[in-house]
Amino acid sequence: MQSPTEAEDWSAWAEIIEGKDTSLEVFDKVLQGYKSAVDSQVVVMYKEVYAAYPNAKFVLTVRDPSKWENSLKTMILKALELIDKNQVKPKMEGKA
Repeated sequence: MQSPTEAEDWSAWAEIIEGKDTSLEVFDKVLQGYKSAVDSQVVVMYKEVYAAYPNAKFVLTVRDPSKWENSLKTMILKALELIDKNQVKPKMEGKA
């Protein structure tokens, strides 16, 4: 069996986030090979991920909202801008 491509991973997450399918089978497929999940996709679907994996461990981090906003603007949004301009190619890590 061949591993899904990064584009397929993002496409699967988009379908999950759009509410098309949040079944355990879909989460198993999109998370196959990963040891953990953080940030982007999981943060907006944490309730659904918890429902699919009720024995999973979740870590809640708390940050000052102003510092978080500044971090988002200076790091994440800047990186997305560079990716959008094809100046940086995204690299996904974590698959076994």
